[in-house]
Amino acid sequence: MTKLPLGSRARFDNSLPTKVWFSAKDATRILHRLLCGTEKRVPQGKVPLVYRSRESFVTPVTQEPAFTWLGWNTMLINMSGMTILTDPVLSRRASPTGLWGPSRLHDAPCSVHDLPKIDVVLISHDHYDHLDRATVRALNSADTAFVVPLGIGRILKRWGITESRIHELQWWEDITIGSVTLTATPARHYSGRGLADRYASLWAGWSIAGPTHRLFFGGDTGYFSGFSEIARRLGPFDATLLPIGAYSRYWKDVHLSPEQAVRAHMDLQGGVLIPMHYATFNLALHDWDEPLIRCLNAAAQHEVRVLCPPPGRIVNLSDCTHNAVWWSN
Repeated sequence: MTKLPLGSRARFDNSLPTKVWFSAKDATRILHRLLCGTEKRVPQGKVPLVYRSRESFVTPVTQEPAFTWLGWNTMLINMSGMTILTDPVLSRRASPTGLWGPSRLHDAPCSVHDLPKIDVVLISHDHYDHLDRATVRALNSADTAFVVPLGIGRILKRWGITESRIHELQWWEDITIGSVTLTATPARHYSGRGLADRYASLWAGWSIAGPTHRLFFGGDTGYFSGFSEIARRLGPFDATLLPIGAYSRYWKDVHLSPEQAVRAHMDLQGGVLIPMHYATFNLALHDWDEPLIRCLNAAAQHEVRVLCPPPGRIVNLSDCTHNAVWWSN
């Protein structure tokens, strides 16, 4: 890939053949499952949350990273004196409008205005459940850097983000902001906020390296051999933040199953697995809590440590032995 001027258009692709579209016959089967399936795609009761105010985000400064999962792929990471927010989506719907589209299965643990000062907004790709206009515009501060894959800069500029604060990277490029180095890594996915801009921007995972710890944020991806290459170049990682939900046999190339997420974690030479991309939006045909149950079962078979707090709870890597079954209702 060639570095392009901010705002330029290009077409990006995966490093191996990847099926994104499904057939008309499959579409009919999917619609039948949506209308007549027996899956419990929404929780029966209220999902437990830890609600946060701006004051409650203040935590003691330690060498160990702290994590606050705000739902789906939105994670607040405190690391090496830096505050990083991944794939910020705190709106009610993952949609171009607030009137229709996938709605949250639980409230956001805080409003965007309750967040602490954000040093870096880190974005994996441009899909609505990973890049939300209202949330991004509310984060538009002179002190916040936006680190994004190639092509997303033009979207942020349209939303009022100053060009000097937008840092577009292609795979294997890195940038150091404060005490952390962020490296864009290959992923197996696709982009597009509509039919006309499919593949017009890049998708990526991210290595987040500080003086004492290394993290990997997977964004959204299917399984591929590139995880081992990422580990060879940038690992090992103290923790991997990987998507485990919204999978289906109809789009298996672009989303990890829970078992594949565990396998990817091991490929990445990860210490603790932190699951993401589940239990917030109903975007697939499985039970709403199935991803985490399957992930924990697969992790136990391979003796992989998992950290899966409820939305809003602040945790660090040493908390992984205290997971409670918060999702069962």
